Amino acid sequence: METRDVSTCPNSELLAAWLDAGLGLPGRARVEAHLVVCDKCRALVALVLETHGAIHLLPRGGNRDPQLAGFAAVEIQPPAAPVAR
Repeated sequence: METRDVSTCPNSELLAAWLDAGLGLPGRARVEAHLVVCDKCRALVALVLETHGAIHLLPRGGNRDPQLAGFAAVEIQPPAAPVAR
């Protein structure tokens, strides 16, 4: 399959909502139909799922590898709201 015009791709917020099962049936169906035909979005979703799985493999508590300790404790913060000018 080939990638469609990226202007038809769901934005990152919509893909994130789909990954988190936060879309209703129409939104879910739209994203899933798009994923069937778009290699780029399918690859992005696969990368997110792979990364999510790897994060859960990081050790927590007790006997941490000192080189990984900082990564396991990192909290991801949402982006700050844009400043009105």
